[in-house]
Amino acid sequence: MAKQTNQQIVESYDTEADTLYVSFGTGEPSYAEEIDDVFVVEMGMFSHLPTGFRVINFSKHKVKAILASIKKVIKDRVRHEQKEISQHIRERAQQ
Repeated sequence: MAKQTNQQIVESYDTEADTLYVSFGTGEPSYAEEIDDVFVVEMGMFSHLPTGFRVINFSKHKVKAILASIKKVIKDRVRHEQKEISQHIRERAQQ
């Protein structure tokens, strides 16, 4: 069952696999990075920013804990990528 919550974010739940899938609808090719036994983040191949995530064994975990984990991982990733981009720009400006 897929549910579109706005024009870009699409979520679906696979009852057989008990996995929640959320896509940010970027269309960018992505790779999956396992954070722990529950949470998998999909990262853009080019932007290295989150393009979605998966929650494994979704029904067995508390939603608040899952959401807190998701927010932290995404914030950390975006912050890291912003620092790398800024560093790259500074290096290019010095050349």
